[in-house]
Amino acid sequence: MISSVINSGHGPEQRMAKRKLIDKFYSVQFSLDKKVPIYQFKLKDISDFGLCIIINQGSPILTKIRKNEKLDMTFCAADAPSETIQLKTKIAHITPNKHGKYKNHVLMGLSIVDEEKKNRRNTRAAQ
Repeated sequence: MISSVINSGHGPEQRMAKRKLIDKFYSVQFSLDKKVPIYQFKLKDISDFGLCIIINQGSPILTKIRKNEKLDMTFCAADAPSETIQLKTKIAHITPNKHGKYKNHVLMGLSIVDEEKKNRRNTRAAQ
């Protein structure tokens, strides 16, 4: 269960929780205002600050989303695409990257705010 993975504290325990989250989940998807389009991004763990997604600097989503905004994001498992969970997630930072592998992209840091809202795989099994 994801609640055993997420830790709301700080320090090494929080970093370990983020590491477990990135190991379990491959991508994240969300929509703004419960409308289409649905945006989907591969999760990255490229800094000590934890989870982020990489967005092309010209993407229209950058005009629609702000730092500290909270969104319901669906995390998709790496090894079982049908295994998803929805977590309240805060945009921790939006940082332009001008050098290196992700030149001309923006790093958007993600921070899990709430524990699991629903586990879609378990919901389907109960139906």
